[in-house]
Amino acid sequence: MSSGGYTYKTVRIGCQTWMAEDIRGNTCSGSNCTGLCFGTGSLCISADECKPSYCAQRGYGGLYEENAAIGLCPSGWHLPSEAEWITLMNYVGSNVEKKLKANNTDWGFRLEGTDSYGFSALPTGYARISQYGSIWIEGGLVGWWTSSIGARGRKVVILSTDMSIRELSGATTDAEFVMFAVRCVKD
Repeated sequence: MSSGGYTYKTVRIGCQTWMAEDIRGNTCSGSNCTGLCFGTGSLCISADECKPSYCAQRGYGGLYEENAAIGLCPSGWHLPSEAEWITLMNYVGSNVEKKLKANNTDWGFRLEGTDSYGFSALPTGYARISQYGSIWIEGGLVGWWTSSIGARGRKVVILSTDMSIRELSGATTDAEFVMFAVRCVKD
């Protein structure tokens, strides 16, 4: 599947077809970019830095704020709902956290995966951005946006030592917002 100049791997798990990689696209409008590539430590500051190839050089997808994530999946694909994530987790069964993680050392001691289904989850972490431009990137996990909204805000799926769905708002405070990865599922 190709989108934005990048060819994504896909994988069929049960009755669902998933991208086997996180979105590496961008949400640039001129020089105003909202993507963040894991490992760069700063927001994209030019359209060139937000190109898919910039994230691809690092082997990770980008991290996106909530509003950007909503429209990031290409035509024929969509941001998965909570129910679609639950379908995936139920199909994979026990030890879902190990079976969906890429088999590499980036996960760290006792967090490594087996990639039993080819889902190839990488520990992209998540980012918190303050109103002053300070960035905190937390590794050792991956968080993906969902299309589902709970009572407190949009839901995210967190994969680390376990796999869970949590509610949180895109804005953790008035002065801060968070960024997570985007994984798409076929319509």
